[in-house]
Amino acid sequence: MKKVVLVALLAGAGWFGYRFVVRMQQESCYRKVADAWAIGQTDEALRYAEGDAVRKSLEELTLRSLVDGRMIEAWRGVTYTIESSSKEEGGDVALEAKQRLAFDPPGITSAIGGAMWVSFHHSAKLRRTSGGWKVVAFTPKFLDFERIPRR
Repeated sequence: MKKVVLVALLAGAGWFGYRFVVRMQQESCYRKVADAWAIGQTDEALRYAEGDAVRKSLEELTLRSLVDGRMIEAWRGVTYTIESSSKEEGGDVALEAKQRLAFDPPGITSAIGGAMWVSFHHSAKLRRTSGGWKVVAFTPKFLDFERIPRR
């Protein structure tokens, strides 16, 4: 009886471990595309993407086209919040995420952490290919600007 329980526990742990690794691979692929998108490196983003739809979205919906680029003098960091992840028919994964970029506006140098945040909502679709996970759809949407509170 103890062996059966041990095997069941090991099988469960293996399954959860596998799901964790797969989810981290998906999120890593998305983050590489989102990071490259944020700094305007479309070619770098396309290394982790596939298809004409995502290419068109990355080229037309640049960060600088969604917000006034003159407001951003220096990037100071990025955070992500994965809001949801769901498997679709056919094996694709739909990911909804929030990307927050810390930056300094012109004339304000914060030295550490940035003086403001700009937030975006991303809808992404990922597909498992022979070369690993690839983003096949990416739609960024501007949410808001906010000051980073100082203590």
